[in-house]
Amino acid sequence: MKFRTEVKINSPIEKVFSYIKDGNKLVKWNSAVKEVSHLNFDGKDNEYQMIRKLPDKIVENIVKISDNEDENTIQIETVSGPTPFLYKYKLVPFRGTTNLILNADVDEEGVLSLLGPKIKVIPKFVINKMVRKAINNNLFSLKVILEA
Repeated sequence: MKFRTEVKINSPIEKVFSYIKDGNKLVKWNSAVKEVSHLNFDGKDNEYQMIRKLPDKIVENIVKISDNEDENTIQIETVSGPTPFLYKYKLVPFRGTTNLILNADVDEEGVLSLLGPKIKVIPKFVINKMVRKAINNNLFSLKVILEA
């Protein structure tokens, strides 16, 4: 499932960029993330082990975080785990604030596989809406933290 969402953060772009690219901070603004461990830095990308609590399971993903400061972009992508996703963040400065644009690509089959038998009674559009709502809630948490 692919979608785009955005949020205006009343904080300078440098602060927002620095915060998002730090994978250790995911536990503070992503409600599903319960634990993060930095695994590797290859000179360009950082890899993290991420433990997440999803509705019926605790799952582990390895994610790679890449950033391009010249283009104000950050990418968080799963390297392994049961819930593949790719989040592309674009930060746009505007008068001391930052417009954060997220293009998300979440593997629908990964999400559906975690729901097991429940999937037979939940329409896919409802699941898509739930995933989108969770991501928007996380972005709101990020906004609150960065505006404090």
